Amino acid sequence: MVALSLPPIGIAYYRLSTFGRERVASAVTGPQSREEVGRSVQALTTSTAGVSLLQSLTEYIVVGATPKVVHGADSTRFDVDAGLMIAVERLRVGLVARNLTTPAFAKATAGTPGEAREDSEIELSREVRVGAAWGSGLPGHSRLIVSVDGDLTSRAMPNGDRRDVAAGVETWWRDRRLGLRGGVRGSTMGAARAAVTAGVSAGLKPGMLVEAHVVKGQQNERGWSIGLRMGF
Repeated sequence: MVALSLPPIGIAYYRLSTFGRERVASAVTGPQSREEVGRSVQALTTSTAGVSLLQSLTEYIVVGATPKVVHGADSTRFDVDAGLMIAVERLRVGLVARNLTTPAFAKATAGTPGEAREDSEIELSREVRVGAAWGSGLPGHSRLIVSVDGDLTSRAMPNGDRRDVAAGVETWWRDRRLGLRGGVRGSTMGAARAAVTAGVSAGLKPGMLVEAHVVKGQQNERGWSIGLRMGF
């Protein structure tokens, strides 16, 4: 007999618009009449391909990691996300960390005539978040799920660093063929910059869902997405 066992695995590809801190260094050496290194917040769109692996440590603890390849600006980097979840009856508590290697993406900036060219890098900061959820039917399927989570680290934004806290609710109907969710979030640093979110999941067939979400708030808080999720 030949037997093979694999841990739960997930494969993902997505594009994400975010912000990072730009580090600029002059391409020439020697004394300079201006500051050689500066930092500012810059927008960055990345394309990511990753593989998620899960492993149960005990009956109540699960750990996971997502090695991923990230392309942004003019370069490609390797990075890792990781997480831990504790499950006790209907309660789930989790910790997740993103951008563990704090990847920096090179971007060449042309100087004006007579000035040195500058090489810049946009660095993604490490992000750590903790959260908890209660489900009416956990550890199985739940008709109702309530959750809350918050950042343990700050994130760079054009209008100032932020550290978010959020709460939401999710409900499923028609034998889990239709899911509805909504929530609110705001920053505990500086201005609240509150936003309201809503989302929907619609089953095309067992194991295949079309999902979409929308965010409403201040101009730079707004956004939307649509995707396809499959499970087997």
